Parts: sequence; structure tokens; C-alpha cells
Amino acid sequence: SRITPLFKCSFLICFPPRMPKKSGSNETQLETIVDEDMDGVERILSINEDTTSTASSSDLSTTSLLEHYDGIERAYEEGKEIWTNARFVWVVPASYERKLRAFDDPIIQICQRLNGKFWYWFSWTVTAMFAIEISFAAPIALFIVGYDVLATEFIYLALILALLSQVPKRFVWRFRPYMVNRARLIKKDKTSSFPSRAVTCSVVYTFAIIWAYVYSQMPAGEIRGPVMVEWWMPTLFIVAVCLSSFARINLGVHYPTDCVFGVIQGVIVCIFGTLLWATDLVGCSTCRDDMCYAHDESSSLSLWNLSRINFFVLVGIIILSVVIPAISLVKPIDFWKKCDRVYGTLFPAIAFQLLFLCPDSAKQHTSLFPPPPPHWYSFAYAIGVAALVSVLPLKFPFKKHVVLYFTLYVIVFSCLCFWRLTYQ
Repeated sequence: SRITPLFKCSFLICFPPRMPKKSGSNETQLETIVDEDMDGVERILSINEDTTSTASSSDLSTTSLLEHYDGIERAYEEGKEIWTNARFVWVVPASYERKLRAFDDPIIQICQRLNGKFWYWFSWTVTAMFAIEISFAAPIALFIVGYDVLATEFIYLALILALLSQVPKRFVWRFRPYMVNRARLIKKDKTSSFPSRAVTCSVVYTFAIIWAYVYSQMPAGEIRGPVMVEWWMPTLFIVAVCLSSFARINLGVHYPTDCVFGVIQGVIVCIFGTLLWATDLVGCSTCRDDMCYAHDESSSLSLWNLSRINFFVLVGIIILSVVIPAISLVKPIDFWKKCDRVYGTLFPAIAFQLLFLCPDSAKQHTSLFPPPPPHWYSFAYAIGVAALVSVLPLKFPFKKHVVLYFTLYVIVFSCLCFWRLTYQ
């Protein structure tokens, strides 16, 4: 009987019972993430997804958010160490977040009070309406139906939108709200939060709609003139910005300050896109007054006289179409994973415009004839091509960016040339 207690003590020392894990605070859990074998922001997500997924709406009060913030600061500091491994990335420090939280957190709380399936799908629908992929396909469809003035303006807006909006996404890292327990986890998005590209797109798309309306109201032959601001124009702008901002905040993937900077970025894109379009008009005649079109057989381009195209312009386009994507995709720049679809859809459209709708760059001042009024099958063909180049990157069997880029380039350029050179 005396040996039994001694045996039990020895057994417990050698084989201690497994104690249940304590939940602990975020700060205690975050002390161990540096030792975990995970990549990048996954070290932060592995902890915060558990806490945010089980949090109820009552846990997301302003007081609760601010109480969690002491532990979240550690996430920012350790996340900064993680992301210094990436080249040319500046991580927004926790000290900046302290200054912005009084503005950000109450608005996040208000927007996420509206939960449930309806608001989830509402936010998803609004996000899809302002997806950047729409800007890639729109110029292609406009060129097919013969709206060359709008297509030329929109293609430069889309190019500036894609490149300029990616600069802060690539070189500035800000944790998304759900990553650091400042919002409920509704939709995962592991890219940088700053700024909101959807809000930027809402500004650019609103500008494009207003520009198209103003263009339709201009007298024939005019490309510039006084613009009469109508009541619905600022209303459309405010509604688009508010809807896109609410949707992104409601999904837990953006701060209100991201949306504010998204508006500023959108205005900059509109300015620079219009300036780039105006620069193009210096070298190419505008299609607004039909100066970009051929008016007789001696100055027309078709499938049978492609030798009239300027060889040097063609070579320059080919070189730029190879060099720019190569620079963007090579490490350590690694500018954007979507460079293949951005360049693969926009570059062939720009090449089509410079080769076939820019008589100053062609031999003998040649160009295409003015397009006839579009029929229903023109719109059907345009929608089909736009849908193809939008869906193909999602279902592409090869993972190589170069293969997808050249595939999209060939498809877009072939579809444009086939339709415009044979249809007329």
C-alpha cells in the first residue's frame, strides 16, 4: 500500500496528462507565429481566422474592437518582419493604424451590422459590378461594334487604371480588417488592403459613362467643348462610390480609409487616362470627325493589302509587347499576377488601333473604312469575345503566365482583325 502512491507519482512524472489548451489572448498566440512553418500573411491568418469566424455580431462593438487592439499591434509588428522578405514592400506600421482606428472601426462596425445572405450577395454583386476585369473587355467590345472613339478613350483609361492601381497594391502592404480581428471574416482576400481597387473602378466607370453621354451629345466633328453638368452626374458618382465602399467594408476586406484613397486614386486615373488619350490624338487623327478613316480605295486597308501597314510601327509594337510583360513578370519586380490578362487584352487592342485606325502611322496614309451601323449580331459577337477573354484566364489549363499572355493576345488581335477587316 505504501508503494502504490510512490508508483503513481513516478508514473505521472514520466507520463504527465495532456492538459486542454487554453484559448489565451491574441497577444499570447501571436508570440508563437514566427516559429510556425507558414508563408507570409498565413502566419497571421491562422490565428485571426479562428477568432473572427467564431465571433458574433455582439463581439464587434467599438469597445471590443479597441480592446483587441493591443494584441493586434503585435500582429502588425511581426507581420512587418514577415513581409520584409519580399522586395520593395513597405508595411503600414501599427502606429498609423492607431491614428486611423477612430475613423475606421466605428464605420466597419456599422457596415457589418447588416449581415445575412441578402447583404452577402448584395455586396458580392456590387463588387462584381466594379471588377477591374470589366475595363479589360470593354474596349474590345467597343472596337468590334465600331464605337472607335469610345474604345480609344476607354482603352487608355483601362491601361492607366490597371497599372496605377497596382502600384500601391504591390509596394504597400496593409493588413485587411479581418486579418487583424477588426472585422468579421466574410470573404477571404490575401492581397494588400490599401487602397480599394473596387472604389477606384467605381470612380473610373462613372467617369466613362458620363464621358460617353457627353460624347453622344456633342455636335458632329467636335471632340472638345464646354460640358454641361447635369443633376444625375454627381448623383451617379456619389451612389457608385457609396455602394462600392459599403460592399467592400461589409465583406470585411477594406477599411473606410482604403475607400477614401480609392476615390483619390480613381480621380488620378481619370486625369492621366484622358491625358494619354489626348497624347495619342497628337500622333493619330481622331475618329470623332472621321479623320482616322479611309475615304477611298487608294487609302483603305483590307485583308488583301496589309503591306500598306507601316513596318516600323509593327516591329515597335511587337518589341514593346514582349519587353513590357517580361519586365513586369520577372523577379524581383513581380509586379502583378494579372499582368498576363491585363497586357493580353489591352495590348492587342492598342496594336489594332495604332495599325488600322492611325493613318499617320501607316504607309500612304491608309486606314480602315468607317464602320457601318452595328447590327444585333455585331453586339452578339462583341459580347461573346468579351466573355471569352474574361473567362479564359479562370479556366486556363496552363499555369504559365507567358502562355496565357500570348494566347489572349492572339485571340483578341485575331478577333478584332477578322471582324473589322471582313465585316466592312
